[in-house]
Amino acid sequence: MPKLDKKEGYILYYSNFDTYESCPQKLLWSRGWHDIDLGHGMGKRRPVPVKKSEHDSIMGQAIQYAIEHLYNDQLWKSPHNLLQTLHDLAAQKLYKEMAKAHIDWFFAPSQQEMFAIVSAGVEGYLKTMKHNRLLGTFNQAEMEFLCYDKEGFPMGGRADMVIRREDTGVLILDGKNSKSRGKYTDPDQLRWYALCYYLCYGALPERLAFVYYRYPYGTPIKNEFGQETSEVESGLTDVPFTMADLEGLSQRIVLAHEGMRAHQFEAKPEPAQCRFCEYETVCDARKATKRTRTKKPTTLEQRIQESGGLIEL
Repeated sequence: MPKLDKKEGYILYYSNFDTYESCPQKLLWSRGWHDIDLGHGMGKRRPVPVKKSEHDSIMGQAIQYAIEHLYNDQLWKSPHNLLQTLHDLAAQKLYKEMAKAHIDWFFAPSQQEMFAIVSAGVEGYLKTMKHNRLLGTFNQAEMEFLCYDKEGFPMGGRADMVIRREDTGVLILDGKNSKSRGKYTDPDQLRWYALCYYLCYGALPERLAFVYYRYPYGTPIKNEFGQETSEVESGLTDVPFTMADLEGLSQRIVLAHEGMRAHQFEAKPEPAQCRFCEYETVCDARKATKRTRTKKPTTLEQRIQESGGLIEL
């Protein structure tokens, strides 16, 4: 399959695919569509009524920026002052993004706390990197894949890290700065990168894994009661995948592409999703679900009134 030229029309990336599957209307409003006018010009997105704080996002960007230079500039070849160099790079990126991002300081950590989180993330990755031997004959961060899906629609991916070792093969990593490991991450994101890799190179990677920067190698693992155990984190959380998984994902990608081209951008209001959406306050579909939602009576008297005087206790 020939590789895709980036100039060739709309390229579907995982973030947009994920948004479309959860709520097509959110994708349309947040990204726009080339031949649809939402009232702000052809192809333009709808302005966000209430912008959410971006402090979590820019901390992750700062950590990833340092790791990108660690691999792509081969900084690992000069271990002297490596940690300080990475701290400086992360701080540079953090303060640059902080100057232009929307940050609600009522909810966000202080600047000093944000820098401490970023510094710990960078230092933690080096521990994870050393323990898991995350260096090989090929190492690249922010590696982009551009290809076509099974029906010839353009798609792409940008993997945080791709590492190839002679003994273990190709490993694709995605870094997360989440407070809760696995709570807001989707394994399909890594399977998407595996599919892109396969479509570009005709072979599957040997391994997929998340790197949770707040859970580096050596972090004590806690039990269900929040107590530390004698076990420690490895730093990597593997994502299982098979060719059947990728074939199923490929079918979903085709459906998404076809739906977008047919202008199928209906809303799918779901409370779990809507509460994170910046358009929640102006979405008619979401408002309708709130109006029709019934409230359970909270007292015995209310329950008796709603049952017409008959109630089972």
